[in-house]
Amino acid sequence: VAAAFVDETRPELASQVEAIEWFRVGQLGKMIAFFKREGVSQAVMVGQIAPKNLFDLRPDLRTLLMLARVPKRNAESLFGAIAGELAKDGITLLPATTFLEDLMPAAGHVAGPQIKKRRWDDARYGFDIAKESSRLDIGQT
Repeated sequence: VAAAFVDETRPELASQVEAIEWFRVGQLGKMIAFFKREGVSQAVMVGQIAPKNLFDLRPDLRTLLMLARVPKRNAESLFGAIAGELAKDGITLLPATTFLEDLMPAAGHVAGPQIKKRRWDDARYGFDIAKESSRLDIGQT
């Protein structure tokens, strides 16, 4: 079962799933109703929504009510709110990596020469900057 987004999802997906319904970004209530009709109890978000579609929201009532309760409009709080709305209807949002666990490398060194301390320091610094940029919800262009 797939919830597809107009101007986002590739039409070829329809031939790969038993049921598909097309939504505009912001039609959370309609999407949850579709999931309930199809007996969905778990969901995974894959892909992404282009920023142009995020700024062209056509929110239904459920989305409007959810947005009114979200204190900050950043990705983390919005995805958390969406997960909360799904949970209200008995739908668990699974991590995007759920079906990729076997393909993910274990923690630690994987290949090539060991990284020197100076490079680790640079990497940690870059990671801290990226993490703070995400927290502040400032993208890079």
